[in-house]
Amino acid sequence: MLTELQETESHSNYIVEAVPSKEGITTERQSFEVPDAHEPVSCNPSASDIYLPELADRLESDEPNDDFSSSHHNSFTSDCSTNSSVDCDSLTDELGEWAIQHNITHAALGSLLKLLHKSHPELPRDSRTLLNRGVTSSALAIQNIAGGSYYHFGIEKGVIQIIADLALGNGSPLKLHVNIDGLPLHRSTSAQFWPILGLLANCSLKEPFVIGLFYGMHKPKDVNAFFNDFVNEFKKLQTTGVIYGNKKYDIVLAAVICDTPARAYVKSVKGHTGYFGCDKCTQEGVFTERRMTFPEINASLRTDESFRAMSDEDHHLGQSPLMSLSVGMVSNFPLDYMHLICLGVTRKLMYLWIRGPLATRLGAQTIRELSEALVQLKVQVPREFARKPRSLNELDRWKATELRQFLLYTGPVCLQRFLNEAMFKNFMLLSSAMYILLSPNFCQDYCDFAGDLRRK
Repeated sequence: MLTELQETESHSNYIVEAVPSKEGITTERQSFEVPDAHEPVSCNPSASDIYLPELADRLESDEPNDDFSSSHHNSFTSDCSTNSSVDCDSLTDELGEWAIQHNITHAALGSLLKLLHKSHPELPRDSRTLLNRGVTSSALAIQNIAGGSYYHFGIEKGVIQIIADLALGNGSPLKLHVNIDGLPLHRSTSAQFWPILGLLANCSLKEPFVIGLFYGMHKPKDVNAFFNDFVNEFKKLQTTGVIYGNKKYDIVLAAVICDTPARAYVKSVKGHTGYFGCDKCTQEGVFTERRMTFPEINASLRTDESFRAMSDEDHHLGQSPLMSLSVGMVSNFPLDYMHLICLGVTRKLMYLWIRGPLATRLGAQTIRELSEALVQLKVQVPREFARKPRSLNELDRWKATELRQFLLYTGPVCLQRFLNEAMFKNFMLLSSAMYILLSPNFCQDYCDFAGDLRRK
């Protein structure tokens, strides 16, 4: 079943920051510890609530120091009394974790530290010093794997946080959706993130969480090393479930959502440019006009059983690490609707009308009139749409949401008087089929009919 396109400006639908934004508390991506959801942190510490005994020795200097270097950290921690009934390190760590967990701004945290400093002079005066202190005392276990650095945040931690926020009952199993994709960080270098993101599909809170994060100058060289921690933890959760508040929550891996190149990487199969690269059927591709095509519409389909048996040797490059989990390697890997349909077929059709061969190309005057018709619809488009229609002169810069809007809404309205009957009918067959498949009301009852429309 095709998944609905999320309203996003980038093609990583499920992409999430691993740390709070710069308006909140910022810290090194590889250096903070995610608070354990089992241990709630006090959200409103005050001078009357916190007790620390007098320190054995004061800081060497009473002058404020905003430098958060390692030397400052060493002098700060060395002055803490080891015989104190309540360790000052613990208070510092809890304040740092509380600030990160609740996205407290530097200004607000700095003001709180100034108030606490009157009764607890062992605490730093500056928010940056506090956060750097917490980082040093609880450094994360960064792994050097697959040609880069990887940290595993954990499936269970993310799931427990959602359970705690929603107060879920232990009813039906939690359906976990996982997304893997590359995220370039800079235009000037090849540095990139490869996050493993999770989302609970059958919960009201549709908010992704980070399961693992890989950083390197290229994608992970070894897919088995990349997924090692994920696979091991999920195997454990399949047996024990997620335990929270004396309740057990069963969890299933319901879908692995990737674009076409990432899907081939995760499944360890031939890419879409290979002769046997089709994910859904076993036909051999045909290379024509510098492109790999799969023209057969009635080819035999792949199944989860045939994939696990690796019956089509030409399709496989190796054994995917996800094959050790109870997930359908064909049925639970949905097609990428955003790239295949919106950024793929829809935009290619529009290019045929504007820049294609003479048999399909529209005249310059017709293109101008069509652009004007689209622009005039701006005042009619409601606020629920992410973007307003733009001219065809900017087609190269259209986002996926704009192409979806054209395919489902504005295109059927504007195109009838500009395209000939055969071209308009071809467009409407695609539009109608996708409308059915994207509708939660129609997709179950009319799925086969939508398939027939796409074959005509």
